[in-house]
Amino acid sequence: MYVQKSKLQHAADAAVLAGGYTYVADWDDPDKRTQVLNTMKKYLNSDIDNGQIEKVVYRFKDNDESKGVMISLYAKKDTRAIFTRMFGYDLLPVHVVATCKLGGGSVTPGGDTIYNYAIIGGKGELYRDWMGNWYYESLIFQNTNIHIVGPVHTDGSVYIDDNVADGARRVLVDPGQFSTSMTSDAALWNKYRDLESYEHFSESEGKGLYDNDQRFIWYNPYAQRYEYRWRHYARIGEDDGSQYGKDIVASEHYAPPLDIEANSSGAAADLYNKIVQWTNMSADERKANGIYLASEINSSNVDEIISDNDNKYNGWQYSHQLDVSNDDYGFHVDWTGDNTPYRIIVVDGNLSVDLTKQFKNETDSAHTILISLHGNIQLNNHGDEFHGILYAPHGEVWITGNKPVVGTVVGNSVRMTQNGVSITWKDWEHAGSGGSGVGGGTGSPSFVHLTEDEDDSYVVQP
Repeated sequence: MYVQKSKLQHAADAAVLAGGYTYVADWDDPDKRTQVLNTMKKYLNSDIDNGQIEKVVYRFKDNDESKGVMISLYAKKDTRAIFTRMFGYDLLPVHVVATCKLGGGSVTPGGDTIYNYAIIGGKGELYRDWMGNWYYESLIFQNTNIHIVGPVHTDGSVYIDDNVADGARRVLVDPGQFSTSMTSDAALWNKYRDLESYEHFSESEGKGLYDNDQRFIWYNPYAQRYEYRWRHYARIGEDDGSQYGKDIVASEHYAPPLDIEANSSGAAADLYNKIVQWTNMSADERKANGIYLASEINSSNVDEIISDNDNKYNGWQYSHQLDVSNDDYGFHVDWTGDNTPYRIIVVDGNLSVDLTKQFKNETDSAHTILISLHGNIQLNNHGDEFHGILYAPHGEVWITGNKPVVGTVVGNSVRMTQNGVSITWKDWEHAGSGGSGVGGGTGSPSFVHLTEDEDDSYVVQP
């Protein structure tokens, strides 16, 4: 009974999320509840045999659909009993409830799902720079001429070699597209220089780059007096049309931390439920759909694997090497001897991705999903651009090439080492996406996530 209830809960979670995304995509359709029900039935029955939907309940925040929607799926499964047969009960029903919230107001980039970001850096990893200094960094930029198009969020420090190179700021984002849970510049920007007053006021690097230097007093033992100095941080800048951009100040860009763990309630909830769904497929079904799961991940231990917080793959010696398929759009997993072109790859350890030549038959809608649950991902994108999702919530995503990355990059830390590489956000996973959020009509919600089945501010609808 316990095992069946756990499986039914996973199936219901995946079904209600799929229904929520259908509700968003069909926001302007007056018959969208029918489409939601059909989607839920499809997902529930694909994940578990003989699952039944008892009812679907809709709630609106403050009785107003535009303010927020909560959808609850009540499901059951009749489970064959053994010991209760003596009492005349051959089948016992197992009941579960799964609930999702839709919110976020108008369709805009950002929010509390990983798909709404170009880059997300977690709490960070230990990093050693070329001088041998150790830093604990979330985002690491060792290159120049970087422009990130789309939302960027970090819950740790940012390392940039210097503010400017070749007369321009090294790293720029579009206005309003940077957020951080770091509350001070000292916590956010790791690299800094302490300047004399004449260096600060001369603005030798460029006008505006010194506007947010922080003045402090220090004691000069040689002159035996107190003197002023200015702390000058190497910052990301907002693109204001100039070559230098505008300083990003931590206190002006605060947002709550993002939970990037693979779980059923955080920003990666949708991806987590997809992983669970993939593990419940047969090997033939996964192969037919271009999905590869490493041998250590299966339906009986997926929760144990995902919830294991130990990072066992700090080094790169455990790398799984992926090579571009010559047959179709996707990668060969070369250690299996299998020529199937996989577009979705999930491993627990490290992934090394060799993108040194062009994908075959690539289209604008084609994309791949590469997941390392507890390891690192190295993307060697010298030959072609990468379209898709890179997800390493416990490790580092290291982009070593200079071709564009289109999609979403999520890591406990993210590092870029080549000049001129561009990161452009695209939400590949939802209908109507590609520059305007999750999808759906005007005023539709911008995120869907699992939640508890209780909230007094949401009113039940007929």
